[in-house]
Amino acid sequence: AQDLSSGYSSAAQDVTSTAVTVTLSNFFGVPYGFTDLEISKAGDSTWLRNQFIEPALEGLKDKIMQTIFALCTTAAYTNETVSTAANFDSDDLADIAGALTALKVPMRNRSMIVDPTYYTALMKDAVVEDASAFGDNQAIKEGVVQRVRGVNVFQYANIPNLSESFEGMVLHPSAIAFAARTIADPTELNADAPVQVEDRVCPVTGLPLQFRAWYDANAGKFYLSVATLWGCIKGQANSMHRIVSA
Repeated sequence: AQDLSSGYSSAAQDVTSTAVTVTLSNFFGVPYGFTDLEISKAGDSTWLRNQFIEPALEGLKDKIMQTIFALCTTAAYTNETVSTAANFDSDDLADIAGALTALKVPMRNRSMIVDPTYYTALMKDAVVEDASAFGDNQAIKEGVVQRVRGVNVFQYANIPNLSESFEGMVLHPSAIAFAARTIADPTELNADAPVQVEDRVCPVTGLPLQFRAWYDANAGKFYLSVATLWGCIKGQANSMHRIVSA
C-alpha cells in the first residue's frame, strides 16, 4: 500500500504478472462399439448404449486425473504432511489449512482430494461424527463428509503413489493450471460426414466433451466415443500441500 496524501499518480507503481503456458497435449477418448449381433441380443440399441456411457466418462475422467496427479511430486510441491490413514483426522486438516494460510493462500475454494482410506478416517473422526459439534449428520446418515476446517473434502480411489507414498493433497485452484478445448467437429467441414457429433460442456467442471456415433456397414458394427483435448501444468507451488504416508 502507498501513501496517497500527495496524490494517486505519484504513488502509482508498475505491476506485473507471470504467464503460465498450458500446452494442449492430451488428446484422449474412450471409443467403444457393438456388433449387429450384440445389439440384436440386447433388443434395444439405446439401452445398450446408455449402459456404457457412464463407464466411458469415468475412464476419461480418470485419465485426466492421472495427468493432474502426475504433477504432484515433492519436487514441484515441497509442503507436505506425513500421516498414515489410521492417524489422519480433522486436526491434521486444521494444521494443513493453517500452513496454507501462513503462506497467504486464499481461504476460499480450498479442496482436499485423498485416498478413500483417509476419507474414511476423517468420516470416523469423533468431531466429524458428533452432529452437535460438527453441525452436520451426513457422516453418520449418508457416509459423506463435504466440508471440514474450511476445506471441501473429496475422495478418489485411484491416486498413484508416485513412488513417494503420495496419498492426496489439499490445494487451492491456483496450484495447477488446467485448460481444455472442444475437439474439431468433422461435420462442420463436411455436412455429409458419416458420423453424428454432439458437443457438451460438463456443468460442474466446465470440461468440453465431444460425443460421436457412427456405423461401419462392412464390419456390421455401431461405434461410439467420448473425448476431449486438455493440458495441465504446475501453478503456484505454495497453493498445494501434499499428504504422504511415509
